[in-house]
Amino acid sequence: MNSIRSADVIASNSESEQILEMAIAGISRVAQAIAAMPAEDRARALEAAERSYCQTALDLDYGEAQAESWAAALMFRLRAEVEKQISAT
Repeated sequence: MNSIRSADVIASNSESEQILEMAIAGISRVAQAIAAMPAEDRARALEAAERSYCQTALDLDYGEAQAESWAAALMFRLRAEVEKQISAT
């Protein structure tokens, strides 16, 4: 019985990691969409992205502090990418 529970946890951790990796991989596409928005809409879009990243981590059973930390790290990358995209246009 323990081996089944361990296997479930391993599978679940692997699935969680995959989902988080997909969010990271999608940063450049999200940044493109936000950079293409009118300047006055970007702050609201960034806030929505941060809430979404945080909720994703919470849905994967990360604690609130971990979820907020992960979302903050992603937002740092996202903001930098948005600025890079805006500068390139």
